[in-house]
Amino acid sequence: MSETLLQYDLLKQLLAHTPDIVFFKDRDSRYIECNDALVRLTGVPREVLLGNNTSYFLSPDVSEQAVKEDREVMESGQPMRSEQWVEFADGKLALMDTIIAPIHDESGVAVGILGIGRDITSYMNASLSLKDKVLALEKANRELDALLYHAAHDLRAPLSSLLGLTTVMRQEKDPVKLQRLFDLQAAHISKMDTFIQDIVMLSRNTRSDIEVQEIDLEKVFFEIIDQFRFLEGAAQMKFEFQDTGLPLLNGDAMRLKLVLGNLISNAVRYHDPRKPQPSLRLQAHVELDKAILKLEDNGIGIAPEHVNRIFDMFYRAHKTSKGSGIGLYITQETLHKIGGTIRVESELGRGSTFIVELPNHRLEA
Repeated sequence: MSETLLQYDLLKQLLAHTPDIVFFKDRDSRYIECNDALVRLTGVPREVLLGNNTSYFLSPDVSEQAVKEDREVMESGQPMRSEQWVEFADGKLALMDTIIAPIHDESGVAVGILGIGRDITSYMNASLSLKDKVLALEKANRELDALLYHAAHDLRAPLSSLLGLTTVMRQEKDPVKLQRLFDLQAAHISKMDTFIQDIVMLSRNTRSDIEVQEIDLEKVFFEIIDQFRFLEGAAQMKFEFQDTGLPLLNGDAMRLKLVLGNLISNAVRYHDPRKPQPSLRLQAHVELDKAILKLEDNGIGIAPEHVNRIFDMFYRAHKTSKGSGIGLYITQETLHKIGGTIRVESELGRGSTFIVELPNHRLEA
């Protein structure tokens, strides 16, 4: 085998086995040679590709642009690199990184185009996925820093108060005053317990996998109400449940109970004692693919300047807030975990309505 034939054979093997697309075009942008990678990418047989231009596998607009770029390269004599989304004739969409360069004859006249390209769609998707993970990790780190700071403050303050109360209680002889001190002590302990429970719920939501099961919303609603029956004001409140659509919801029961528990406990804690009948009503509408839950109360409501911030970590909309400041943040994060959303409509002095939308996995079940 002559040296020229050997080099030609080696070149053919190199082109055949490279994962990148390699092609040659004439001055009219018609393919005169290409490797198997281009055949696989376009889905067009080699015998159809050779002698034709890109109109056989690219959309008209993209094909016209490719011909235009070929001419620019041959006229300028300079290579061109492009990274763009390309729509193929079969509807496939790919992000292509392509370099085209002019081919010159012995006299230096441009007679065609050499092109090398790569489908980098998977690399782009991986990059975007990595970027999302980095952003999520940064968000988690910021929230962890905030959580540690507030945990140290919100746990240390009640503990300091309890130590002070213990000293006073040892010296107090009046039974009435002593009872008040016991009540104050119980309030501090309850606040600490609420904060610890919130941290536990946040951890469970972050670490637990999603488990789908059938949920009877009415049953869950009144089970949660029964848990809060000893909260101040709960005995005076009227609780209602109304449903339309399908009777059962398929979703993550643990997370739904966490969401409803936070919203119901807030409705009880921030009821309006001046109203003759404090109330909370849950309206549930379940469809095949989603469920919409509306929890409407006639409590003290939320001022307009606070409405858009109540889901922030450690934000308290009321000076007399009895919670930890992370309950609604946990609620929103929990819904985000299962693909749900929450928004609020509120008017100071009239009450609040929380609208929760979450997926119903009935079709999958």
